[in-house]
Amino acid sequence: MPNCKTCGASFIGFSELASHIRKNKKTHKKGQKWAAKYIHISKLSLKAKNGSFEPREPLTEEQKEARQECIRKPSGDMVTVDAICPKCKSKYRMLIEIEYAISKDALKVKDYFIRLCPDCRK
Repeated sequence: MPNCKTCGASFIGFSELASHIRKNKKTHKKGQKWAAKYIHISKLSLKAKNGSFEPREPLTEEQKEARQECIRKPSGDMVTVDAICPKCKSKYRMLIEIEYAISKDALKVKDYFIRLCPDCRK
C-alpha cells in the first residue's frame, strides 16, 4: 500500500497513486514526472498484452523507390581533403570518398571538413 508523500493518503496500488498525483498538479509538483512516466509505461504494457498495436502496412512502390533514392552508393574513389578536428582543433589532411566530398550535406567550416583526427578517435 503506497502512501502519498505530500498529503499522506494511502492507495491500493501505484497506478491509483500515479493518477492521484496527476489529478492534483498544483499541490503534488514533486511527483509529476514519476506519475507521467508510470502511467505511460503502464499504458504501453497494456497495449502490448492486448495486442492492440497496429500491424505495419507493406510499403507502396513509391515509398520503396523513395527509400532507394535516399541510399548513397559510394563509387570507391577517394579524394584528399583538408579537415579540422573539433576536439583538439588541429588541421590535417585525410582521404574520404568523393561522394561525401562533393555533397552539400558534408559538415564543413569554410574549406575544412569537420572530422575527428586519429588521435582523438581513440
